[in-house]
Amino acid sequence: EFKKATAKRARHEKGFYRSVERGTAIKAERIRPKQEKVKKDKLYPIEIIDRDKCSNKVKIHYTGYSSEFDEWRDATEVSNGEQSRKFGRLTQRFEPSVDSLPDRASAFFYTLGKTVKASLYSSKRESPDIRIEERIDADIYNNYLQNIGVVKKFRGKNVHALNNDSDMCQILGSKWFERIINVNGDFCYVVRDTVRFWLNEKKTVKEFFYVGEHLFENHIGNDLQLIFTFVRGDGIEDRFSACMKDAYQSQYMDPEFKHVTEAWDTFQDRFDCCGVDDPLDYLTNNKINAAPKSCGGTKADAVGR
Repeated sequence: EFKKATAKRARHEKGFYRSVERGTAIKAERIRPKQEKVKKDKLYPIEIIDRDKCSNKVKIHYTGYSSEFDEWRDATEVSNGEQSRKFGRLTQRFEPSVDSLPDRASAFFYTLGKTVKASLYSSKRESPDIRIEERIDADIYNNYLQNIGVVKKFRGKNVHALNNDSDMCQILGSKWFERIINVNGDFCYVVRDTVRFWLNEKKTVKEFFYVGEHLFENHIGNDLQLIFTFVRGDGIEDRFSACMKDAYQSQYMDPEFKHVTEAWDTFQDRFDCCGVDDPLDYLTNNKINAAPKSCGGTKADAVGR
């Protein structure tokens, strides 16, 4: 590898690597803008060797050159009667998909759903705002996501907002928006009315390289991304509040409740599922939103309450 690198650096003065090393710019006439017509001496005879009817693309082969330089072009650029015409070569930016649309869509939504589930976890240190970026084909978006939710234009993007979690159930599964995280039934979920998604096209990275004496342009990237955002809800806190209110209202609003001992045990059990050891202190001092503290409550205290 070292010898190859040395050989490249030792190329003729017109070589690409020498130009880069010395910091000299490539001649302007050798970098062809997209809209500029190709000079006649840079046109190559081509022939059509393959077609992709779904995307209306044709694969062209440059006569006399290796198949590694074959390209996919729009069919509108080349017709059957013009196979012998000459083309200015561009590095390919399109590859037809081998799998069918349903297969690719199924694989994409499986990956997206799995990523959403992995983002649902209990944490007080990390932000609840979740942002997921997944590569997506344009036909998947057009056939499955284009008409979901309410679409509004924002900063040049068509942003989709979900009115109901069920809008995505058919493609992500019936329980895509929640995850039970342990045997106690604690869970995390996607907060309602916070889901937003839109398409984003990644910026391409340009590079130029030589084939013989000709300089060609290459584009790296140019992928479409689906940006999927939502707010993560922590079901543990919600469960605690619901348990506490339910236990208080059903067991302790009536001081003449004759099974107060059993009620107290039930009361304790309901809060144990949330990791709370001192529910009496919460009720007495109205510390619903406070952190657990030791209160030393007893069954006699419960009777008095």
